[in-house]
Amino acid sequence: MATRAQLIAALVLASAAANASGLVGLYEFNNPNNLGLDSSGLGNNLQVIGTGVSSGAGEFGGGLNLTDQGGLTTAGGNVPLQFPLGNTSYTISVWFDSPLGSPNNGGFIGWGAYNNTDEVTALRLNGNGFRQYWWGNDLDWADPLNTIYDVWNNVTVSFDGTTRKIYFNGTLEISDTPGGHNAQSGNFDIGVTNFNEYFHGTLDNVAVFNEALTAQQVSTIEGGNFSEFGVAATPEPGTMGLLMGAGLLLAGIRRRK
Repeated sequence: MATRAQLIAALVLASAAANASGLVGLYEFNNPNNLGLDSSGLGNNLQVIGTGVSSGAGEFGGGLNLTDQGGLTTAGGNVPLQFPLGNTSYTISVWFDSPLGSPNNGGFIGWGAYNNTDEVTALRLNGNGFRQYWWGNDLDWADPLNTIYDVWNNVTVSFDGTTRKIYFNGTLEISDTPGGHNAQSGNFDIGVTNFNEYFHGTLDNVAVFNEALTAQQVSTIEGGNFSEFGVAATPEPGTMGLLMGAGLLLAGIRRRK
């Protein structure tokens, strides 16, 4: 059986891993009473804006259902803590299910100074594919099999400071080597880009990293597994007692200080 010191060390290491893993925002939408809850460990919680925002069935538990002109953002509209700005590396991953006939330019997530070349980081639908755009300097990919609507799919995009990539369901589809990126902090939203590109459908596991993930890491998170980044899966019943015991132990230590 683990000692008190071992339990405390494990909890401290788990907390540190969540804050140092590169994962800066994870929105799983599993709490219908707090749809903007962040699971990354940084506390980058969001709030609902607009209309037509509700809890729905996601690919992995709950989902964010968007049917009108609404989404999620921060209190001031700026990007959350440690989100990538300027020319820094990033990865953005989104699970989505959008009905055929919905707006085919619906925005998944974005921020920056729209209308200013290279000052945006955004990801949206683009016809039968996706646009990873910086404004006027964009990377597009279209699915030749026309399979992105009426079914759950994952799109993940990344930039490592040199190379920009689009993955579809874990497979690298296209890349380029643009320059000049200088993303700004304002106009942050999930569910809309460029002020009026509203996504219609359901989102799940919207994740933002301040680093470019490897192809293997993209495949792992595409499967719903974020344990490498300090986010534990829902505990099995046999594990719950140990976790509760550790929490009570820490609470007792705090009371005695």
